[in-house]
Amino acid sequence: MKKALRRQYPHIKSSHLDEAIAASFGFNSYAAMRPALHQLGAYARLIVVTDHLLMLLRLEGLRYRNIAREALHRLLWNIECPDD
Repeated sequence: MKKALRRQYPHIKSSHLDEAIAASFGFNSYAAMRPALHQLGAYARLIVVTDHLLMLLRLEGLRYRNIAREALHRLLWNIECPDD
């Protein structure tokens, strides 16, 4: 997800994308998301639902105000995540 976002929005700092991705999953911060990810075992499945509006709000809070809502929604919808 982060690679696709970086390709589309190269002007956004890497750490800000981490924060925005965490927000889209419903976490208050990237730091809050990390322990949840590290608790997964090798055979665990994680199902997440992304919310492009939560991501957009976080990015706006980080002063990225010119991101089109529908373009971001379309990008997130079309990202293919690995399913190994």
